Amino acid sequence: MLPITVILMNTESLLIAIKQDPAISVIASKFCIMMIPGIWAMTMYDATRKFLCAQFETTVPLFVATITLTIHFFLSWLLVGRLGMREVGCAIATNVTYVLNFTLLEWWVARSETMKKTYSYPDKRSFQNLGFYLKIGVPGALLTCYEWWAFEILTIFAGMISITALGAHIIIY
Repeated sequence: MLPITVILMNTESLLIAIKQDPAISVIASKFCIMMIPGIWAMTMYDATRKFLCAQFETTVPLFVATITLTIHFFLSWLLVGRLGMREVGCAIATNVTYVLNFTLLEWWVARSETMKKTYSYPDKRSFQNLGFYLKIGVPGALLTCYEWWAFEILTIFAGMISITALGAHIIIY
């Protein structure tokens, strides 16, 4: 989390260094800094969601995502559309969505009778056979990161072409 936070805190200077539009860099930097609190919740939600999918439990994550998506639309409309908070409002709405995703899914897992047999909180047994889990987990995490980074790199390239190309890419994304 610390390296990502450092990168996000320096978004403006990093984007300007790779020849992005300075005005867009300022806006992106505000958004990224505001997104820092929600990153942890997003990653924890994603890990729990993938765990549940591995247990063939896809209905609950879908239900949680549907609820939070509805709330996200309302918050985005309110903060960005009505209150005019622009990128800050968008980041706040997204953070609230990430925290709600994580909280609702963890709440369900903690109370589910079927998950009690498969889901436990870390203890000393969690670190047994750590090498085996790292052998599986590190490539899986890298695959997820590569997918995410591919979209981010394409966004940077679109920004190098023009602001119009960047806007079109963001809309499509």
